[in-house]
Amino acid sequence: MFLTDPDIIAYPNGSMSFLTGPPTLERCVRDSICINVGLIKTSDVTVVIDRNNNNKFDAGTADRKLFFPQVPAGSSCLYWDGKDGLGNLIAVGNPVSVILSIESGLVNLPMYDVENHETGFFDVCYTSW
Repeated sequence: MFLTDPDIIAYPNGSMSFLTGPPTLERCVRDSICINVGLIKTSDVTVVIDRNNNNKFDAGTADRKLFFPQVPAGSSCLYWDGKDGLGNLIAVGNPVSVILSIESGLVNLPMYDVENHETGFFDVCYTSW
């Protein structure tokens, strides 16, 4: 977001990495599915089960949104009951599109002339697999 390289001491390099590797799905407890994620640091994780495959969540449809606050750093299993947004169990073997959104920490951006930018910025990293 800089036009020229900033002072490295004032603005040290950061990382936009949130995951230690790709998420995986596996059957775990009885009718549940484990969405395995490895996080770099404690984060809020939102999982969208995208049943209509349009790469976004649509309320009132078979899409389902799951929110997992403050998932600790390291490997974690995010439990999903295998149901879509209409309460139907998704049969084993049916393909599932999953969108993962991770929110972690604050981002401070040095800004110039911001008084006319009333809505601000919103930064989220989306991963789809």
